[in-house]
Amino acid sequence: MGGNTACMPLQSRAIPVIITRPEPQANRFAQEIRRDLGNKAIPIISPLLQLRFSGNQPPDHRFGALVLTSEMGAQSALRLREEGVIIPDLAYCVGDRTAQVARQNGFLPVSASGDARDLVSLLLEHRKDAPFLHLHGQEARGDIVGKLTAQNVEAIGLVTYFQEPLCLTEEAKFTLSKDGEVFVPLFSPRTARIWAQEISKFKVLANLSHFALSPAVAEELKGLEPVHLEIADNPTQESIRHMMSQALNCA
Repeated sequence: MGGNTACMPLQSRAIPVIITRPEPQANRFAQEIRRDLGNKAIPIISPLLQLRFSGNQPPDHRFGALVLTSEMGAQSALRLREEGVIIPDLAYCVGDRTAQVARQNGFLPVSASGDARDLVSLLLEHRKDAPFLHLHGQEARGDIVGKLTAQNVEAIGLVTYFQEPLCLTEEAKFTLSKDGEVFVPLFSPRTARIWAQEISKFKVLANLSHFALSPAVAEELKGLEPVHLEIADNPTQESIRHMMSQALNCA
C-alpha cells in the first residue's frame, strides 16, 4: 500500500468510479474526474452519508478563532452567523478546500494544508489566538480539543452537524455485480467503514481498486483483505485524482 500507484493494463472501456462522498462534494468531484480523466472514467455517484445541521449553538464565550476540519464545518459556521451567533472571523482550517469554503462564506482562513496533526501543530504555533472553537460532526477524529487542552491551550468543541448513513444506490450495486475494473476513492474513515459494510451484503464480482485519502481511511478497509489499496501521499483530493490518473495512464 502507498501513494505510488501500481500500473494496471490499459482498458478498452471506461472505468466506473464510485463516488461515496456526501453532496455537494460528490457532484463536484465527479465534475473534476470528467475534467481530468475524460472518457477514460465514468463517475457513479452514490453518497454514503447525508449531512444535516444540528442546531447546536456555542456557549456564551469570547472565542479568538474557529477551528474547521471539514467543508460542512465551514458551512455550519456560516449557518451560526446567519442565526445571529457572534463567532470569530479568523478560522484555522485543516486543508485548502475547507479554507476555500470558509473564505467564500466570509471568514478569514488559515490552512494547515494537511491533516489533523498538521492542524494541531498550526494551532499550537498560534496559541495566542485561543480560545478556539472547533465546529465538527458527531464523529470528530484526531481529538483536536483534547490535544490542545493537554498543552494548556483553551479550546471547546461543538457538534454542528450530523452524518446519517446511506445505502449504496442501485446503479452502484449493479456496477459492482459485473466483472471488470472499478475505482473507489474514499475520503473519510466513516465513509470507508460504511463502504466495507455495504459491499459485505452482496456478491461483488468487480475488481475493486481503492484509493484512500489517509492511513486512517485505509485502516477501515482492513477487513476486506485481500484488497487492492493505495494511500495518497498527501491528504488531498488532488492526490486521489492523481493516483487514479496514474492507474489509468501508465504503461
